[in-house]
Amino acid sequence: MVIETLVTTFLGYLVGNIKKSKGAEQAGDELSTALWKWIRPIFLKDEEPLKALQANPDDTANQKEVAVKIEQHLNKNPEALSQFEVLVKQLEASGEKPVGNVYNFGTVEKQVNNPTIQGDLNM
Repeated sequence: MVIETLVTTFLGYLVGNIKKSKGAEQAGDELSTALWKWIRPIFLKDEEPLKALQANPDDTANQKEVAVKIEQHLNKNPEALSQFEVLVKQLEASGEKPVGNVYNFGTVEKQVNNPTIQGDLNM
């Protein structure tokens, strides 16, 4: 799976988990715990993006900031990618649905590469 797709999927589960549990401290089930154990170390030095997402999980700017940090982490730590893929597959297999309205790298990429949009910008 492409990193951007994995991050978007993970973000959907993360936002859904935040909304459901009203914060990571109340996350009780095994997958929620795994989700938070995986993401917390990425934000140890700068936890503001994660706190902002917890405070307002529907804000696209908050979602994007967290998604970009996760993507950067995966690009810098290729060994983490396989663990991340396993976690995303476990989340998908859990039967729980990710929140569908989250920041999506793929959508942005398609819009930027759309010749119609580029043509309009060049006018």
